[in-house]
Amino acid sequence: MSLLLVTIHHCVKAVKARGETTLPTLELAAFETRYQAILDQGFADNPLPPPTPGKPKKRGRPKRSPPRNEVNP
Repeated sequence: MSLLLVTIHHCVKAVKARGETTLPTLELAAFETRYQAILDQGFADNPLPPPTPGKPKKRGRPKRSPPRNEVNP
């Protein structure tokens, strides 16, 4: 993720240095696709815990793992 964000930052700086205001559409779409793929992989690697059968339901949101706590889906 950090490598992608650094790459995007450098591309934006290069675009601004050329005097342009936006990234090319294809490049922007490629960044969005890579970003979404990284997010999807992270969610797959850190699934929500399954509900525990037999216990009464608790109020509020279910607990999430520490990696999931960093992201608000």
